Amino acid sequence: MFEQLLLAVGQLEQAVQMQGYRLIQIETCIERLENTVNRTDAQPLPTPSPLATQEARQLKERLTQAGLIDHLWNPTSLSGPECALLAKAIADRLNIDDVWQQFGQLWNINPPTLRSYFNRAMNQKKSLHFQDRIKGALKQ
Repeated sequence: MFEQLLLAVGQLEQAVQMQGYRLIQIETCIERLENTVNRTDAQPLPTPSPLATQEARQLKERLTQAGLIDHLWNPTSLSGPECALLAKAIADRLNIDDVWQQFGQLWNINPPTLRSYFNRAMNQKKSLHFQDRIKGALKQ
């Protein structure tokens, strides 16, 4: 009887984890759709001053060539956690202190949401591969 209970608890834990994974996928899809709708309906936002320097322009060129952003600094087909990792890497490179505020406004993502995406990304193994991709683009 106890073994059956443990088995049932294990199955329940797997079901909860699968639902959490599906919820993350749904949130990512919604975020992408919202960004697409917001970007097509609105004029491009002006480039924030920390992204208007010569060093920032060179960085933008490398990130654009790597397929991570477009010519307006917008992420290209990235999930929320990937956007947050990219924002943090750019901010670290350019010494931008208010990373979530700056990139949240630029990308039309709520700054606390962007920060939570970063925290989520730090707990995902697949983030390591994406961080390597960013580092490769920054070194070009």
